[in-house]
Amino acid sequence: MTGRWLHIHVGYEKTASNVIQHALMDLRPALRDHGLDYPVLEVGPDGYPRSGNAAHAFARDARRHALLDAADPAAHRGTVLSCEVLLLEQDRRRNLRAVAQEALERGYDGLRFLLFVRDPARHGPSLWQQYLRTERALTTPLGPWLAETYDHPRLTADFLEAAEEIPHVEVEAHNHARLDAPVDRIALRWLGLPDDLTPGPLPKGRDNVAMSPSQAALLLAINRHDASCRLSALTGVALRLADMRADHRRSEADAASLRAMFDRIEPDLARAERFLPPTARYDRHAPEAAEDGEPILRFLPEEIEAIARALGETSSRLHALEQDIAWRSPRARLDRMRRRWRRLRGGLRRRLGSRPARGG
Repeated sequence: MTGRWLHIHVGYEKTASNVIQHALMDLRPALRDHGLDYPVLEVGPDGYPRSGNAAHAFARDARRHALLDAADPAAHRGTVLSCEVLLLEQDRRRNLRAVAQEALERGYDGLRFLLFVRDPARHGPSLWQQYLRTERALTTPLGPWLAETYDHPRLTADFLEAAEEIPHVEVEAHNHARLDAPVDRIALRWLGLPDDLTPGPLPKGRDNVAMSPSQAALLLAINRHDASCRLSALTGVALRLADMRADHRRSEADAASLRAMFDRIEPDLARAERFLPPTARYDRHAPEAAEDGEPILRFLPEEIEAIARALGETSSRLHALEQDIAWRSPRARLDRMRRRWRRLRGGLRRRLGSRPARGG
């Protein structure tokens, strides 16, 4: 690989993107030594950019301009960007054309993309768990969600078709289930870096641990009853209970839901595979079922519902208590007195201003 390129890792979600982003952040000095730059505009409390350094860099032109402005012009081999949700942004074709155009205008030779796909029967349940953690509106169980909603193959096919239409764009794709090395090592190879570069260990909290079926069932029940209590620390405590975590199997979809999902997404799988190398193509088989009699849930459904209701009621009481304490605090009283005085003063000025002038 020669020339100065804009190298973009686009995920997608649940393909160990955190590991790649940690490696890029941890090896920034080494990247610079090899003519590459990984620009960062801001970091989170853990010292790492959230969702990589390129969050919203496709959809928001100002964000992309700022990120590329921050890139080191002395990096003769180019700039490295990473964000696992770039494929989810709207107007993907327009965004991709805009990025390619700006890259050429800034003197890059083109775009190089690194894409990891994942087999739907494994990716779907993992993605559902992630959305269940982050979206309080999600109340659809795993099976119906897979059958009706899962659509990452369509997003992948749309992206690959758009990339094929634009000149000076290269895509390297891998299937997460058939890698010959760890994902961070593959990303470093993609950048043409030597094998002796090794990032430090992944910081605590940046590794995604699968939820047990009991934990997933509790979050679903909370979303149905009172999603606001997701903000309560009580929910976090409940999810960490030993019995909640004891299920040693992750949530699996039933065979009928998987068949419905594959029937629905098959055209998109075929579209995407027109551009994927043979080693990155999708496996259309469901994972083997668990052995009969293996425990899955440590709680009965009615027990899960009871815990969710109790959390919602307790969270509501705590919220009301916090508001009452805030209302009675000296600072709140002072603020109320100031607002009252401003209203009185404003009313007095309006009354005085409406009086007829004396004399005349």
